[in-house]
This record gives sequence, C-alpha cells and structure tokens, in this order.
Amino acid sequence: MLIDIIWNHETTQVDLADGILTVGGGMKDHIRIDGLPHGFLTLTTLGQQLSVTAQRSVRIGASLFPARIPRLVVADEELKLPNDVVIRRVVDAKKRESRKTIDTAFVAEQLLSGADVPVQDTRAASFTCVTGLDQGHVYAIPFNDNSIGRADDAVIRVRDRSVSRQQARLFKRGKEFVLEPVSGSMNGVYVNGRLVKKSAALKTGDTVELGQTVLRFDAAERAPQEMTAVARPSAMAAKPVSVPVVAEPSVSVSAPVEAPVPSPPEPTIELPPQRRAIPMELVMMGAGVGLTLIGMAITMVFMSL
Repeated sequence: MLIDIIWNHETTQVDLADGILTVGGGMKDHIRIDGLPHGFLTLTTLGQQLSVTAQRSVRIGASLFPARIPRLVVADEELKLPNDVVIRRVVDAKKRESRKTIDTAFVAEQLLSGADVPVQDTRAASFTCVTGLDQGHVYAIPFNDNSIGRADDAVIRVRDRSVSRQQARLFKRGKEFVLEPVSGSMNGVYVNGRLVKKSAALKTGDTVELGQTVLRFDAAERAPQEMTAVARPSAMAAKPVSVPVVAEPSVSVSAPVEAPVPSPPEPTIELPPQRRAIPMELVMMGAGVGLTLIGMAITMVFMSL
C-alpha cells in the first residue's frame, strides 16, 4: 500500500507493509518528521486496510476526527497534521477501474432477490464504515430511498447499540443524495461534525456520524468508457522509498548565537593615604633646639652647686 507524505513542498512516497508504524518527531519513530510530537500518529496496515490513530484531533478529509480513536483511511483521503504535513493514501487507478464493472441497477436487483453482491466491485454510491464495529465494511446504496439504522430490515444496517433502529434515511433526488434524520429518533445525525436538523446533501468524502459509527460517503462512479482520463496536476515529483523512513529536516535550526560576555573589571584595591614626609631642614632644626635646651639645663645645674 502506498502513501504520499507531503511536507515542505516535497512529496515522499512510502510503500507500507503489513504491521504498525509510528509517525512523529522522535528518534524512534519509523517515519520521522521534525516538529511533530513523538509517536504523534500510528499507522496500522492489514492487507488493503489502513487505520490511523492520532494523539490529538486531526483533520481527515472534510471533518475533524477525535484523538485516540482508530479511523479507517480510504483511497485518496488526506490527513492534515500540524506544521502543514499532509499524508494521503494513494489511489491505484488500474485496480480501481478494473474492478468497477457492476452498475447500480444490477446491485439493486441482486439485493431485492436476496443474493450477495461484492460491493467493492460496483460503481454504485456507497458508504464505507471508517469507525465502529463494522469498520471496513462497504454498504452499497442502490435505491432511491435507503433506511439507515440497526434494525434488521434497514438497507444500511449498522451494529451499534447507540444507533436507533431507524435513525436516518438517504434519498436519491436527481443526481444528489440527501440525508434526513428520522422524526422521532432520539439520536442525532451529524455530517462532517455538524448536526443535521432537516436535511443535508452529500458529496464524495463527506462523513456521517451516527452514535459511535462513522460512515464515509462516495458518490456513484461513471462507467470506465464514460470517463476521461485526467492526469493529476503535480509540480512535485514523488520519490519512492522503503520503510522505515526518516525524513531529514529541510530547514536546519542553528543554535542561538550567544552574546559576548563582557570581561569583569579589574578589582580596585584602595590603599590608605600616604603620610607626608617631614623635610630634613625641620629635622635638623629640631635636633639643634633640643641640644641647646639640654646644654642650658646642664649649665644651670652647675651654677647651683
């Protein structure tokens, strides 16, 4: 199974084998993308089914999907992660066209007769259960009036105790499919996260939430001879790689430049004020005065004898 990882204007194509992989910014993540939390997304692949579980709410297609709930991803559906990272499941155009050989009228005829129909082989409009007990199951929408609920006679029967026996009806009006909640049902019906009060026209990729079950709608496809092949415009070349993949960051983050630390000022040592030197002349004069006084004292002593 192939997925495209679109990041920083580049597309990396990854071929997933059966098993569990993690996508995040941690060194141990199988697919490492800088800027994402460690183990942000878990991919579980089994055959042709791809299920994802995110640490927090992510946008899948047209609706925001809650965290920590496994969600089936169908072909050509996109997951929008933080930092403008997009993961898209690649459509195998050859396999898709080769299997779409049964039209809506034949599906209706077979269902009315009680025969089993390989729904994946039809071009009829369909619901795919992406969350709930019936995850992975595809429901064909063959009639102009299709009941949805957990009743045994519901055209689209879901195994969910939180769903009413008859909770909604899907009508085909011209080329449109219109969803209407059944009056009297205590449980609400949501399309792309918004409560349906009266009716809502569905288009490919819309999600319908009933209780704990989420259904993705796909409109009817035209016969292969009616379709004109149109190449998907892309300015980004896909690069095939094998998992595990480590996406190297295209933007390197440099360590912040540290501002120069000023050198500490030299310590200032304050010395005590110096004493003034006594001039030599004063010293000699003082000595002379002292000797004179001593001589006078001696003279006075002798005169008194």
